[in-house]
Order: sequence, then structure tokens, then C-alpha cells
Amino acid sequence: IDTLTTDLVELHSAPSEEPLNLPDTLQLPINVVIDRLGIRTLHTYILGSETPDFSAREIALRLNGDDTLHRLPVFTLTLEQGKLAGKLKIATHSPFALSGQLIFHAWPAAIAADYPASSIVALRLRGNLEQPRAALVIQAGELQGQGNIALHPFATQPLASLNLILNGINPQRFSADFPMANLNLAVNLQQTAQNSLQGNLNLQNTQ
Repeated sequence: IDTLTTDLVELHSAPSEEPLNLPDTLQLPINVVIDRLGIRTLHTYILGSETPDFSAREIALRLNGDDTLHRLPVFTLTLEQGKLAGKLKIATHSPFALSGQLIFHAWPAAIAADYPASSIVALRLRGNLEQPRAALVIQAGELQGQGNIALHPFATQPLASLNLILNGINPQRFSADFPMANLNLAVNLQQTAQNSLQGNLNLQNTQ
């Protein structure tokens, strides 16, 4: 397929209290190649609700899927919190090995934060769908950060570990009512055998 576009897609699903489970397969009945897929507006709803639980706009992507691997060489979409762009590969068989990169931009304007328009949050993905991992980089003027995240998205406690360093946090960037400061934050969290999180948090004001 060369081009497939639509103005509006609405998805409605029944409410469920069942836990989220790893799928059996991600295989499609046929190989699929779409050079350009575009959706102007996407809403998802729980049946009985008139308010969408998820919305996205200006979705554009390229898809190449076969028996063993799905590839999104490029995709972009706009959320209420900013714009997301990236690329992704995911295997069709369990545990669904994945790799990719996500770049989140235009988020300062979405949250009314006084950071440069060029500010980004970047994630490099690896691992698999059952236990994905990501390396995180934040670049927003004097605010600089890096870290690593490990997830268990289908477990009771989805966060397996978080190591994060953020330097140059100025609360006044988020609201003129907040005091000016130069905060450095270090977070180290690990999941325990009891499915709780244990670790330490260190916050320093260097101003």
C-alpha cells in the first residue's frame, strides 16, 4: 500500500478488570507494507464513556511487517503533552525482542514551562516486550539528565528499576510563583522480592 489516510479513528472497548497479559503472538495473517499511513485524529474510549481515555493527532508512520518482525522506520504523533517521533522494531514471537528510539519534544509549551523550544527527552529502547529497558537523556537548557529504566509492564509492579540523574532544575522555569533554585536530583530505585520499590533519593540545591 502506497498511502492510507483518514481524518478520524475512534476505538471503543469494554471495561475489564482482568490483568494485562503478554500476547501470544504479534503475527499478522499476511505480510504488510504501508509506505505512508496517516491519521489526523485518534480517540480511544471505554464503552459507556463520552470522554476519550487516550487521544493523539497528526499520526504519520511507515510500516513493514512480516512473519518474524514488524518495523516502523519512522513515526510521528502529537499528544496533549507534546510531540513524539521515533522508530521501532519488534519481533512477532514471544518474548518479542524490541529496539528503537523515541524523541519527545515540544513538551515545554505543553506544560507551560519556560524551557527552549529545542528541548528534548530521548529514550533508546532495548530488551523485549516482557522486560523492556530504556536509556534516557534529557536536554533542556541548563536542565540536563540521564538515566536507565527497566520495566515489567505485565507485572503487578511495572517499574523494575530506575536510575536517574537530573542537574540544573530551576522550579521557577515551571511557574513564576516558585522560588529560583539550582537543584540536582539523583534517584536510585530497585524492585524488591515483595514487589515494592526500595532505594534512595538525593536532592541538593547548589545555588
